[in-house]
Amino acid sequence: VGTYIVEYDYIAKSSDELTIRKGDLITDAVPAEDGWLKGDCRGTFGHFPENFVTVS
Repeated sequence: VGTYIVEYDYIAKSSDELTIRKGDLITDAVPAEDGWLKGDCRGTFGHFPENFVTVS
């Protein structure tokens, strides 16, 4: 379980993904599919691309 800071905006393409904005903090993140993590951002839990974030 980790905390990440968003480095690039990402617009969700499906209902299980998060829309994230540069500077957002994602908590409770865990590995998901290859290249993806899942975690909580602003009270919403979902998937986001690993290469759009850095470890906090």
